[in-house]
Amino acid sequence: MGRRLTLEQRQERRELKRLISKIRRTKRYARWKDKILHRDVKSYPDIPKGVQVHHRIEISKLIKKFEITSVREALDCLELWKLPLGICLKRGEHFIFTKLGRYKYLTKGFRELLTEWLRRTYEDKLDANHKRKSKKDR
Repeated sequence: MGRRLTLEQRQERRELKRLISKIRRTKRYARWKDKILHRDVKSYPDIPKGVQVHHRIEISKLIKKFEITSVREALDCLELWKLPLGICLKRGEHFIFTKLGRYKYLTKGFRELLTEWLRRTYEDKLDANHKRKSKKDR
């Protein structure tokens, strides 16, 4: 079981979540997200259902690293808005990736298994015009 947070730590976490929520409602965040979608989705502006934009490095970690305490500071921080930091994922992939990021230890075997699985998957599913093969075509 995890350790309990102190009252100060809970308050700090709430403030961080509020700040991230405010940042995500800005026009700059919307433009950054749109640029990532345009770059990664072949059928842009027709975006498939369930596609989400993800920061490769968690936004909370970037905020802590650059000591951002306000929306204004976030908007001025160029590192937060670099395009290589963004990637498009389907909703389920985003969920799995976020959960994996919270694990403290990942074994070498698990990393090798993921790497091998990724090597075998080569199709890009982020195309709204992509048709699934029917059982007859397989």
